[in-house]
Amino acid sequence: MTSTKVTEENAVAFADNLKEMTNSMEEVSSSGVEATVNALKELESHTKPENSQSFVDISSNLLDASDETLNKSKSSLKNLMTKMAKSIAESDTEQKIFTKNVDILTIKFDANKPATVSSIDTNIEIPKSLTSQTNGAYLVVYKTAKLFKAVEKDEKMAVISDLHFSGIKVENSEEIKLEFEEMQKWTVNDSQTIQCVFWNDTFWDDYGCRYDPAVKACFCNHATPFTSILSFKQTDVVEPVNQVVWWIEVICFSASIISCIIFIVIILSIRGLRKLQSFKMHCILAVALLLQYTGYLTLDVVELEGAQCKAIGFLVHWITLACFLAMFAEALSVYLAIVIVFDTHVSHIVIKVALFCWGTTGTLVGLYAGITEMDHYSCTSNGFLIAPYNSYFLTIPVLCVLLINTVMFGRVVWKMVRKSMTKSEGGSKRAQVLSQLKMIFTLNTMLGAGYLIGLVASFSMAFEIMFVVINGLSGLFLLCLFGIFNPMTKAAIRKSFREIGPSTRSTYAYTLKTSDTRETLE
Repeated sequence: MTSTKVTEENAVAFADNLKEMTNSMEEVSSSGVEATVNALKELESHTKPENSQSFVDISSNLLDASDETLNKSKSSLKNLMTKMAKSIAESDTEQKIFTKNVDILTIKFDANKPATVSSIDTNIEIPKSLTSQTNGAYLVVYKTAKLFKAVEKDEKMAVISDLHFSGIKVENSEEIKLEFEEMQKWTVNDSQTIQCVFWNDTFWDDYGCRYDPAVKACFCNHATPFTSILSFKQTDVVEPVNQVVWWIEVICFSASIISCIIFIVIILSIRGLRKLQSFKMHCILAVALLLQYTGYLTLDVVELEGAQCKAIGFLVHWITLACFLAMFAEALSVYLAIVIVFDTHVSHIVIKVALFCWGTTGTLVGLYAGITEMDHYSCTSNGFLIAPYNSYFLTIPVLCVLLINTVMFGRVVWKMVRKSMTKSEGGSKRAQVLSQLKMIFTLNTMLGAGYLIGLVASFSMAFEIMFVVINGLSGLFLLCLFGIFNPMTKAAIRKSFREIGPSTRSTYAYTLKTSDTRETLE
């Protein structure tokens, strides 16, 4: 199929031959589809706009193949269709090409008027504010969802309209109105709703789009010259169980925010505690958790749009990675102190650890946001970084930190168990070691194993709720472990109240003399 080299002279004949070969695609293999797509790539650069009908016919024929057969070639075929539509749009005349599976339409704009792009299945009204910025647009209408993700069996989907504007990227603009013939036929009962969505490379997303039942039309404030697919589907309303999970998230995040604030106030108010390096490390983690849950709660309860959504998503991405680096820094400090028996005192540790946690992750997230122009942040706490990008820029870094922490934690456990079982150790020392082991284990379970539950959370509602509770209450666990139930902290607080005179207690309720604190903590 690709043995013949395509030139300007034989392009039309080559296209006709390829069209004839693809007229029946039901039984074709995936390798045959891939070879045809490669042939189309050669043909695309030699096809003139006036001869593009055959190219679109071939692409339409390919869409008759099964989903499994098309799987490897979906992205390439979509890109080819967009490039061909763009090439057609660059010609001097408007064109409309109709086939059984895909249509291509181009339109030239009058800068002083709004415009309309219409096909058999779709009608799109473009406002004057957009037509004044460019000379035209092109539309690819897919009558099958094979190149995208199909909806569930009990859902319906209209045609998929891929709208592009020549030379500009449309984002947060005046709304574009989209009417679909199929949607006009739908009847909606109390258990269903119509949702206007677009394809964001991995799933159907409703960001920036809304449905107006009064006119039975979609309104979207964005389109893109790349892969912005506008569609809509008829789906069931949100199930009550999802509302339960949402309320659990809000309650757990709120509890952690309050707990982190209390913990930070305790450390900063007692001079003896805030001078201890271990409590400085705890405080850094508490600040990161406080910011993280504040960001999650904002995404859960506040209605955000446009730049606000992207800004909060960017910050939550940054803060989440910083939390795990803070956990790594604390785990490393414990490892050096117990396993390596290394003097872990570091001058200006707060500044150095903060630069490590926030500077490293800030640089990584900043570079990512700059390269992608922050296009992949969404307004949900559990999906603020859209897949598959969260795999590379969130999941993989987090799993690496958890793996390293697990190895260090195993060494710490082994060292402390051996130490506690030696005969030379007294009962009080053994109890102290076991107490420290319990605290370290709980902290690692809270920040490590809790997040690993997320790998199976999608398989069961019980796992999902467990994941939300364990990770949503991290701030509360931190307060209990190193604050309320920590002997060192309780002794410091009691000493502060006992040593301060009645006349000054109300003013300096959390002030402790340095010398007394040192005696108590030592």
